[in-house]
Amino acid sequence: MSCYATSSQRSVWSFSKDEIAQRRKASRNRALTRINAKGLENDALSVEQERTLLCYYERRIVNVVKGMKLPTKSAATAVSYFKRFFLDRSIMDFNPSVVTLSAIYAALKVEETVVEAQVLCEQAPTDGGVAEEIPASVILSVELGFFEALKFQLVCFHPYRSLEALIKQLLDSAQDRDRAAEIGKVAREIITTTAIHTDLQFLYPPAKIALGTLKDAALRIKESLDMTGLLKLILEKEGGGTELLSQLESEVDEIVKELRSCSSYIVEAGKHELMADMETRRRRCSLPENDPQSDIYKLKEKKIAEKRERRHAKKARRAEKKVRRERAELTGVPLEEDDQDDSSEGDESDFQVERPPSPKRAKTGVASVLDLPRNSV
Repeated sequence: MSCYATSSQRSVWSFSKDEIAQRRKASRNRALTRINAKGLENDALSVEQERTLLCYYERRIVNVVKGMKLPTKSAATAVSYFKRFFLDRSIMDFNPSVVTLSAIYAALKVEETVVEAQVLCEQAPTDGGVAEEIPASVILSVELGFFEALKFQLVCFHPYRSLEALIKQLLDSAQDRDRAAEIGKVAREIITTTAIHTDLQFLYPPAKIALGTLKDAALRIKESLDMTGLLKLILEKEGGGTELLSQLESEVDEIVKELRSCSSYIVEAGKHELMADMETRRRRCSLPENDPQSDIYKLKEKKIAEKRERRHAKKARRAEKKVRRERAELTGVPLEEDDQDDSSEGDESDFQVERPPSPKRAKTGVASVLDLPRNSV
């Protein structure tokens, strides 16, 4: 069984608050530069509006998975993929409806829940026109590009198991089991409705998130919780010294603050008319080259497919001519003019393109159907 301490979630997808802010600022600046150049600055979303719209689509992931009666863990993994994708990308540059279903489809595969892309796209509601209806062919066509955007690091650890262990420990040591059970019930709700929309997964390991959720639950229902005693007990079991107690208490308090800070975004994300207006503005200033639903993207993909088809046809013709030449050598029958060596014929292989003027503008080695920038992968 994999361990968080040695996982790619810890080594690749863990950051400080400053690092997260810098990444988002860089992606937002890229989007604003493009939008301003087109004279669409009035349609650009503010930082708060971007976060609120992202929260709306995260809630959509949870609702789609819940509506299809799929495992809760699949929703948590899908939200993690969605957040990882948009950590280095602006929602104004990519179609969130496509990313939403791509994240769910990928999460279902990773969590070993079999659902066909066609079934997923047919059963996913459009939420009254805010989210777009996406055909299964689009989800399948961008699958490789989506995995590439996630750096092919798909392992996700969630705080559910840690929380259940803490609740059991709380119940075993509590004088009033009913109060302890109520704290556990609220904590489970916070995990699924609040923590999932924060940046906690980038900042802390799952066990610490579970501790913060438990303390937040006790504070919300105004129940006393001996967090210091609980932390001491955990440190003793884990073999940690009491000198780590103050640091752990400080981190738990920071997690509680993070849980409280996102409440306004969650409330705003539930206002349908507001979300519809933000999504309309997002579409007006979006980047069509990155949107599989746009005509520009479809034309680009058509040209790529046509070029690939021509290249494959040429290779097939060459292979057939090679067979005829070898057969002629064995039988002594002279070749026809069309079967002569055609090595001088131009090759449309993608590997013989002209070197770009700057390495920064070179494409990645893996062909990405989302046309992702090199420095964002």
